[in-house]
Amino acid sequence: EENLMPQEEGMVALRSQEGVDFVVPSEEARLSMFLHRRIELDPDNYFVPADGDETKYTPILLRSIRAEVLSKVLEYCKQSYASCRWDGAHHLNHNETLYDLILASDYLEVHRLLDLSCQTLANKIKGKSPREIGNILNITGVFAPELNEEHSSRCCTTNMVTAAMEVISKKKPSVNQELKLAEKALQALDVVRRQEFTAYDPVLRRLKRNRVDIFNLAFFDIYKESEYFASFSRGPQLHKITPMHESVVRSCVNVIYIKMCLSV
Repeated sequence: EENLMPQEEGMVALRSQEGVDFVVPSEEARLSMFLHRRIELDPDNYFVPADGDETKYTPILLRSIRAEVLSKVLEYCKQSYASCRWDGAHHLNHNETLYDLILASDYLEVHRLLDLSCQTLANKIKGKSPREIGNILNITGVFAPELNEEHSSRCCTTNMVTAAMEVISKKKPSVNQELKLAEKALQALDVVRRQEFTAYDPVLRRLKRNRVDIFNLAFFDIYKESEYFASFSRGPQLHKITPMHESVVRSCVNVIYIKMCLSV
């Protein structure tokens, strides 16, 4: 029976954004594919020796994850490894914590936690307009005032994202906390949208997105049919469009869906 049990490898140290160290069993850390790859890359360097001598190992640096958030992710890994259950689902009821868990599990590639947290946010915004999403997630207060006016459905999405990004980029100290929340919300929504076209690649042995992933897709509905499909026609040659950066052109050439209107 002992031979059937997973073999314990040892402990690894993880260092949060603030420099707080977490020493956890490697078996639990390996539920994160990001950490799994790091451990495999240099196991002798990352394993904590029995005597705990800090000169004999290197913590894995996680500069983008705060200690408060990392502790929740590690608690999930601990409980999931032990019993495939998690009693921390209540954390998903708080919007900012939900954003943090989505971004952290996406970065660390803790797939089950990512699926759970993304599905929670997706359920909240399902079938809602961009303005309704902003209201549901309590982030409309930092958007530009003009977004409170009536807009056509065609431009509402673009205006909301553009205005939000402009406000975020200004980084006004008086609304610093709100700006951080808005930025997290946009990033988390972007991750949720991308989950819709993410699949496991057996060659790379990791999840891979099969569509463009350069621009923020927070308010982009990949299933919405273009209003202009009826007048679809060949556009100008890309090299004749000016000014246009080559990398932007390559990124925009992305066929998401084609509907055959007429066949001759």
